[in-house]
Amino acid sequence: MTHWWRAEDTSIDHPKLLKLSDAMFRAWYTLNCVASANDGALPPTEDVAIRLRMKPVKVAEWITKLVAAGLYDNDNGIFKPHNWSKRQYKSDKTDPTNAERQKRYRNRHRNDSNGVTDSESNDVTDKRPEQSRAETDSEQSRADARALDEIGLKNEAVLVASFTAVCASLGRKPPDMRQIATWLLDGIAIGTIQAAVTPILKRKADMASLAYCDSAVREGHAKAGVAPSLEPVPLTDDDWRATVRRFKANGSLWSRHAGPEPGMIGCRCPVHVLVEANIDPATGHDIGSGWHFVVEGTVEMAAFLHEAQSRKARPPKLIEIEQDGVAKRGFFSPIAVPNGYDEATGEKLAPRSEDAA
Repeated sequence: MTHWWRAEDTSIDHPKLLKLSDAMFRAWYTLNCVASANDGALPPTEDVAIRLRMKPVKVAEWITKLVAAGLYDNDNGIFKPHNWSKRQYKSDKTDPTNAERQKRYRNRHRNDSNGVTDSESNDVTDKRPEQSRAETDSEQSRADARALDEIGLKNEAVLVASFTAVCASLGRKPPDMRQIATWLLDGIAIGTIQAAVTPILKRKADMASLAYCDSAVREGHAKAGVAPSLEPVPLTDDDWRATVRRFKANGSLWSRHAGPEPGMIGCRCPVHVLVEANIDPATGHDIGSGWHFVVEGTVEMAAFLHEAQSRKARPPKLIEIEQDGVAKRGFFSPIAVPNGYDEATGEKLAPRSEDAA
């Protein structure tokens, strides 16, 4: 029997999916198909492997990475797509009361827009996924709040303080702010959140929850050209060290609250913290024990620049580090000089006779 599973059109902008490689995105899609045919949960790994004609160890690797990415939940050894039950509600065809309840739901919203309350429609959202976005996201916030890391918690604290100050200046009680965690977990910048929420907070005197601002926040997030109005939260070296330790321990999943990851333009993590952890700040790759720091102005650097030029490749990206109390510019390399160059002079060696032949 064929089963259908739903995918939201906004998923193309979801940070969890954007961080997946193409291969892992296909893995996520494939396992969702298997879960859909199994009432929203994956069967034993061996059964999944048989169905997909794969090795169990590869299936286990997929599941492990998707759990780490927050796209699958481990429910006492049973793996389920995150929030599957909320997103994959039962089809209307199996619900004979749907037509009447849909009618009451539409009437309620029509009446609400005219300032009239229809008490008969109060039971609609208790039974179907037409429940308000605010309620859904509030539940999501409570479910995912534990996933905020130390940087996410600092970001949340800054926003809570900012919005509390706005309410205090207006003589109002602050609304429920648990929605902030959901926005941060979805990878929305704190500046985007502040820019969208503050004006609404000022004009909406009776706001009970920041979930009321959800659409405005997500619209702001979707506009790539809008610059955040709030600077990133200042972090100490210890904050960054904790983030880097997690980065190395969880299979290179960088904190979504820490900005661009090592090796990307705009990475905020201090260079010395990355070097301490044996991470190349220029590439984000692990630096092995035998790696060299090629210093600008040396014969080794001249060799690498000549080699890059001969291949019409980009020169190495230079970073600045401190060695023995002296600031030096250069880059990390697993070899001292390029192959075919003299280590003492940095000059290109003449080809051997057998190579020339």
